[in-house]
Amino acid sequence: MKKFTLIELLVVVAIIGVLASLLLPVLGKTREAARRTQCVNNQRNHSTAMFMYFDDNEQSHPADKIQDSAASGNTRRGSNWFGKAGTQNASITVAMRPLNQYLQKQSETGEMPVAKCPSDHQDMDEYTKWGSSYYRNKEAAMQDSSDGDSPSLKITDIINPSKLVLHGELGGIWSISNANRAQLDKFYTHTDLGDTRWVLQFSDGHVANTYVIPGDEGSAGNYLWFNE
Repeated sequence: MKKFTLIELLVVVAIIGVLASLLLPVLGKTREAARRTQCVNNQRNHSTAMFMYFDDNEQSHPADKIQDSAASGNTRRGSNWFGKAGTQNASITVAMRPLNQYLQKQSETGEMPVAKCPSDHQDMDEYTKWGSSYYRNKEAAMQDSSDGDSPSLKITDIINPSKLVLHGELGGIWSISNANRAQLDKFYTHTDLGDTRWVLQFSDGHVANTYVIPGDEGSAGNYLWFNE
């Protein structure tokens, strides 16, 4: 039986290496696509919870500020609508978060998977810190004034809810309001740096992997949205 020569063996190894280098990026993209699908499903659950909240609260959004004397600090944190108690705002408990009653319950370990983006960047780790990987659009006026104590904006007051981002991946929400943040890798989850797409939930309830032209902080209302 003919044996492989050293040269033939090296050629085979080289071919395997080339094939692996071609396949690994494809596998990585496939894995990330699955995570993005999970993120979309999470936010569809958030959307359902939000509309259940609307039905029970005269079509008004949840308060901008957590109203509880026991809560200390971060009472206006954009991730406070739902999630677990985080390591940096443990005073904002599960019971205080208004959408939690409509979402899946915590597991026995205290985790709430529906509040965790599967691609939450390790440098951000918002789920561990604040209890949720997702953030509401603080640039949109969810209340009639900025003092946090005014009546919340009603969904019926939004002129074009299919264009108004209500909630979404934290990196997307922050980058939408500040183009400088769009230059940092940690604000991206399911895409590469520079590909400004994030999974976002709109005020009419639909969820889309959305291409965004980041704006300048403070210029709320001047952003362009493209659903793909």
